[in-house]
Amino acid sequence: MVIDSGTAIGTLAKRDVMNCIGEGHNIRECPVAKHMRTPIVSVEATADALVAASLLMEKGMDGVPVIAGSDLLGIVSLSDVANVFAWPIATLLSRRTGSFGEWESARRGGTAR
Repeated sequence: MVIDSGTAIGTLAKRDVMNCIGEGHNIRECPVAKHMRTPIVSVEATADALVAASLLMEKGMDGVPVIAGSDLLGIVSLSDVANVFAWPIATLLSRRTGSFGEWESARRGGTAR
């Protein structure tokens, strides 16, 4: 988040900094405003993980700010969203095969019980 006088005015992610460097700019002298993203794309704290995942993918973002009203609560990343969806899938797979190891063996052509 880029904050000016207590107000969020944009976001700056690792890929924005890498673009700055790739354009030959000196990151110690280049103003943040030149590479920050505006307007701020965010999700409300009450939004579900699918909303955050959609924004991350559609906007090509590294992370999406989570807000409650005008308060920044945190940033959700793709790995955060992946973890939300991985647990139910892993649970279902382990119930079906008995364990992840057996599932992996079955997937590779072995047998599962």
